[in-house]
Order: sequence, then C-alpha cells, then structure tokens
Amino acid sequence: FNEKGWLVIRFTEKQVFCQTKSCCKKIAEVVDKLINTTLLTNFEDIFDLTTEEQWTFEEAEKMALENYREQYLGIEFSGEHTESEELIIESYGNSNQTQTLPQNAKINVLAIEFTPELLQKKQKLESLIGKHIRFEYGKNDVTDLVKISEVTQNRNQLFMLGYSLIDNQMNKYELRLIDGFEVIESPILMQGKTISEIAACVDFAMENFKSICISYHSSSKNEFTNRTVSKLSFIVVVDDEPIRNPSKNYINYLSALRAEIFYSIKKDVIGYCHKAKEDRWFVNDGRIKSIMVLDTQYTDTKILLEISYF
Repeated sequence: FNEKGWLVIRFTEKQVFCQTKSCCKKIAEVVDKLINTTLLTNFEDIFDLTTEEQWTFEEAEKMALENYREQYLGIEFSGEHTESEELIIESYGNSNQTQTLPQNAKINVLAIEFTPELLQKKQKLESLIGKHIRFEYGKNDVTDLVKISEVTQNRNQLFMLGYSLIDNQMNKYELRLIDGFEVIESPILMQGKTISEIAACVDFAMENFKSICISYHSSSKNEFTNRTVSKLSFIVVVDDEPIRNPSKNYINYLSALRAEIFYSIKKDVIGYCHKAKEDRWFVNDGRIKSIMVLDTQYTDTKILLEISYF
C-alpha cells in the first residue's frame, strides 16, 4: 500500500469498539497534517486514543483462556451455530423466559427487552456524564474509577463508555453488570513528585486500601508509562539485604525509626500492576516521576509485613 501512495492507519478491534470516537480523532489528526484542514478542532473533548502493544503468543493464549475478547465486546460465543426450537426473550435483570415452538420450526431469535430497573440505571448514568463514578466490575477485587463519556446501545445491549483511571484507557461497560455505583467528586485524593511526597502517598494509600497511579520510567524501553497499582506492600532492605516477613518486634522498631526520620526513607512500590496484570516492583529512586492516590477501594490486600528502607 505504501509503495503505491496509500497511507494506512491500523486500529485494533478493541480500539474501534471501545474507543470509537478516539479512533475518529486520530484519523482527523492525520488528515489535518496531510491537507492542512482543521478537523481536529471537532474532537477537543474526546480523549486521545490509547495505544495497544502487539500481543505475544503466550499473551494471546492467556486471553483466549480468559475470554478476553468476549469481555470487551459484551457477548458470549457459544461455539457452533445450532438452530433453536425456542423463542428466547431475554430481559436484562430478570430470568429468561422461553416459549416453545412447533418441532418443525427452524427459528433462532434473540429478542432483547430492557427491564425498568435497567432503563432507570441508564437514565441515571446519562445524567452523570462528565462525572466520575466508582463501582465493582470484575477487576481483581478492585473497584473501578471511571469518568463517564456516554451511554449507548450496541448489539441490543446497553453500554457505558468512560475513561478508566484504573486501566488508563477508554473502556466500554455493560450496564447490567454495573452495580452499586457511587459518584466520586474528587477522584484524586493526594499526589506528589518528590521521593518524600511519593513515600507519603504510598503510606496513605496502604493505610486506606487505595490504588495509586504512577508515571514510571521503564529502563528497558527508556520511556515513561502510566501504571495503576493496587494491593500495595513494601519490602525491608537494610544494608542492601532484603528482609521478608520480619518479626513483629522488628516491625515496631522500624515504625519507631520511620517516625523519627520519615522523610529520609525511600520506599519502593510493590503491588498488582493493572497494565502488566501481575505483581511488579517499582523502584522509588527517581524512576517514579509522579504519583496520584485514587479514590478506589480494594480487598484481599497483602498485610503490611514489608517496608522499603535504605
């Protein structure tokens, strides 16, 4: 294509499905550069497109096992197509009702009927567009924190589109799976940039079971990336020797020591990284450029048995 003068813009399926307007914004940006137009001014309120790294074979296998594609599409693949002998009426929020048809009928119909409760939820979320809400949505026991962009209907389902401060990207959420959401007026509880400010933020986040968002320098890629980390813990390092699971007396000794010289102590961040989807260690020696404590909540935390001390 490029050899024949074509310009190719490639999007992933998830980008197109979950970040439709952001994809349009990227196209407008490219067109403006090519022919000197001002299309981009129509997308000032739209988030920039979140990039997605190419999968490895191992990551693709893991995604297939976890039904990764089905989750963001909001659908279920049942395998082989079979002709149904039942008319299925699915009411979101209620149990399915079936009506048996004659044996020779060859009909496969899925009729969607929204319950009053779901429509009421849709109306409420539409009134909160532009605001942040907190709710549970299958994120490893961590509440999601989302700025609502729009509420829409797709594939006979109701969805909410919003920017997740946990995933650092635009996501699409199925309304019937959003339960018990609450409006959050101040999504960022505290923030910092210096090593001592970062240490204070980590302390606060740990004590209150909050997630943090850090801008972290990756030495392997030589670039800063935003990482949201939950289920925080520390590690004790004394004279370059890491000490895991220290005794209670030793923890009390360190606590007293920290009280005296708190701001001279550097703490490394250890916790569940939502970008890597596994536990990671983030060194607080200048690689963490900034930190924000998010007003989220998580459970199943690692008990404070590890503290970073240099």
